Amino acid sequence: MSGRVVITGQGVICPLGETPAALLDSLRSARSGISLWQSPDLKKTFPGGLVGREVRPRRRQVAL
Repeated sequence: MSGRVVITGQGVICPLGETPAALLDSLRSARSGISLWQSPDLKKTFPGGLVGREVRPRRRQVAL
C-alpha cells in the first residue's frame, strides 16, 4: 500500500443546502429539509426531502 493521499473534494447535495456552507447555515438555523410533496403519479401527498435541481457531477482537477 502506498502512503499517498488523494482528496477528491468536498460537497453536499441535500434538501438543506447544496454546499457545505449552506448546509451548515441550515443546521445552525434549525431549518427542516422535510416538506410535503405531491406525487403526480399517485395523487397523494407525502412528507419528504427534495433536492430542488437536477444533480450533475462537478469535477475539477488540481495540480499538486
